[in-house]
Amino acid sequence: MLLAEETPTEKPLKLETTSMLLRALLALAAPVLVEQLLHAFAGLADTYIGNNFVRIGAEMSAEAAAAAQSQNTAAGAAVGTIAYLLWFVGLIS
Repeated sequence: MLLAEETPTEKPLKLETTSMLLRALLALAAPVLVEQLLHAFAGLADTYIGNNFVRIGAEMSAEAAAAAQSQNTAAGAAVGTIAYLLWFVGLIS
């Protein structure tokens, strides 16, 4: 409670410049941007591994190469399906 003779001292407002606000914004956004980049690289690695699950070599017969290609396609589709499922779960929660 203030008495009549007491007046609160007013501090001068600190004016923030655009560069100060930009630095603060980048400092707050940097962890989120790093996390997004890590998620993107993990997704790329999963896709690469899924699509190259079975190595197709020159020594393979045509039937074996077709079977290996079929397995790689199925593994890549599974990775894509799970990626969409996790994206959808992230939207819901």
